[in-house]
Amino acid sequence: MNIIKINKNKEMKYGWMNVEDIKTDPQFFIRQKNEIELKKLKKYKHKKPIECLEINGYDILCDKTNENIVVCVDRSYNLYEGVNSPRLDSIPDDNFFYIPKKSIKDYNSLWVLTNTGWDSGRPRLYPYILIKEKSETKYDLWRWDNSNFVRVNCLTHNWDKKNYDKFYRSEEYKELSSNNPKSLIKKNQFTELGRNEKCWCRSGEKYKRCCMNKPQINNYDNDIVIESYN
Repeated sequence: MNIIKINKNKEMKYGWMNVEDIKTDPQFFIRQKNEIELKKLKKYKHKKPIECLEINGYDILCDKTNENIVVCVDRSYNLYEGVNSPRLDSIPDDNFFYIPKKSIKDYNSLWVLTNTGWDSGRPRLYPYILIKEKSETKYDLWRWDNSNFVRVNCLTHNWDKKNYDKFYRSEEYKELSSNNPKSLIKKNQFTELGRNEKCWCRSGEKYKRCCMNKPQINNYDNDIVIESYN
């Protein structure tokens, strides 16, 4: 049995990120230009997102045949996960499943295959994949739309007009573009919750009766066990 460990850093501190920092980040435009140039290189031509990720030195968790990717779907209320933070809290076992690697042909494919995304009718539901550096043994759980890491390394950073149109109609964009000066993103608020505080997932339950008790070990088949660690 292969034991695969997931990074679960509970030491990240509270912090606030102003919405304008995302909208005006100069690195965003640098990444746009870099992707255009990278796609001209022979090694990236006609490559699918997962292939680009592997070329860039990363492994994605698959089944023992290496033909099916481990994917999970869950709600995310931490907008910072879409920028540069991996998922830090646990996800229920039932949310994990396999998707054929060859079926993820572009950025939009995984949204369609998982019936998630801004126009799916299921707001704030996102696909996640497990990624690690080839030299490491520990995986991080990353949201598929993460702009600073996942999309950069999959060469899916640059959206087309259709993607932007969907984004501009989404709840996330309305929240990010709010004129309210208090419209801020609280980073990793779930990492420091007290037992009797309301759970970060907005269920209305106390943390000790909700996500605090979610299982930390996820079984996908008889050959792979995913284990969170502190």
